[in-house]
Amino acid sequence: MADEDRPTILVVDDDQDLLLLAKESLLDFHVLVAGGGREAIDLLVSAQGRSIRALVLDLMMPNVDGFAVLRELRARPETASMPVIVLTARQDLSVEQQADEMGADAFLTKPYNPQMLEMQLRMLIDATPAIDLDADQAIALDALHDLAEDDGGP
Repeated sequence: MADEDRPTILVVDDDQDLLLLAKESLLDFHVLVAGGGREAIDLLVSAQGRSIRALVLDLMMPNVDGFAVLRELRARPETASMPVIVLTARQDLSVEQQADEMGADAFLTKPYNPQMLEMQLRMLIDATPAIDLDADQAIALDALHDLAEDDGGP
């Protein structure tokens, strides 16, 4: 299957072995990787939500953690409905609850089963229409979001 025929996903983790595993095991997807939260936010903002169909996000990363990425993603109109699967090594119900409250769509504990991740990605992508904003629409949405923040909105 050609890259353009596969949905693009972004996998964010500070563990390089996990990023390599994702690229090697998720063959039905075009896999982009980010080694940390800041890099993920930069990729999402530059894509403006147009090409990335889902996010696989580690929560525990240095500097900008997965919660900060999820908060930023949900705050931007062009990425607010993007499916997010959270990965974490912590087996703590409060972490799962916090991710759920912040808008995560699914939760997997590391080490995860690649087939389970692929199945969840497929279900979430199939259930979420692709956002295809042109550049002017994306700029307008960004301006509205900034205006709402300046006025004390969300």
